[in-house]
Amino acid sequence: MESHGHTTSAQFAAVVTLLACILLLTLGISNPPRTLVRLHLPAEFREVSASITCGAVPESSDEFLALRKTGIRTILSVDGMQPDVEAANATGLRYVHIPIGYDGVPEDDVGRMTRVLRDCDSPIYVHCHHGKHRGPAAAAVCAMIAEEIDMPQAIELLTDAGTSHDYSGLWRDVRNFKPLTDKSTLPPISSSVELEPLAATMVHLDECWEQTQRAVEASKTEQALEQVNILEQLFREASRLDGVDEESVWLLEMLDAESVVASLRDDLTDHPEKVTRSLAAVAECCRNCHQQHRN
Repeated sequence: MESHGHTTSAQFAAVVTLLACILLLTLGISNPPRTLVRLHLPAEFREVSASITCGAVPESSDEFLALRKTGIRTILSVDGMQPDVEAANATGLRYVHIPIGYDGVPEDDVGRMTRVLRDCDSPIYVHCHHGKHRGPAAAAVCAMIAEEIDMPQAIELLTDAGTSHDYSGLWRDVRNFKPLTDKSTLPPISSSVELEPLAATMVHLDECWEQTQRAVEASKTEQALEQVNILEQLFREASRLDGVDEESVWLLEMLDAESVVASLRDDLTDHPEKVTRSLAAVAECCRNCHQQHRN
């Protein structure tokens, strides 16, 4: 009889717990247990510190809502794409946009991140596009600004997130991070930063391409690989410029250039005898693009 009584009590407790969870969801309580919203969180979601999380770009209203229900109050995007400010605001979240590249975290942007930590409500969700490279690097910087993690923990974050060592500038700037002083003048922040116009994008691509060629000519393979990896990501970002759609000629050109640059990277690593041919293929992509969009 005692055994039966214990079983009945346990079952009753389980039912009460289940009903409580359903009630929390029904009433829209902002902080239900995280296991209840885990499935709707953005890809690569991870906790960094007491006030910082990071991951991929939120892609649906369910993901914005899940972030809100975990307690997030501010979203910081370091991606080049325009953030969905309207969707964030609809769920009571504030968006801040600080786009960075794959070549590192500039000092001015460290200043902007510092302002986010000082002026915006926490916890903060930091994201890039896929949540593996720029996002974790920026999240590590933010958590160090907040004095919630130290350098070894920041490096561990990048390792766990799968941040590629090909983007050595991200690792370098996380490793060399130094907090700004209280007297530092902090740049302004915005919910949405206009993407670079086509001309500026092409200038950035040209600069990186020139550095790639110089590194190859000087037989500095490691430096060449670093620039090639950045160049590949620049073409990928260029394919996502505002106004580019699936039928755009620009999209096809950028995707083709990205593929050619990937071949150059592979040849630098495994087939040095083919590097000259691969360089010529990238140069041909650049010439064709200039004829269509620049000259």
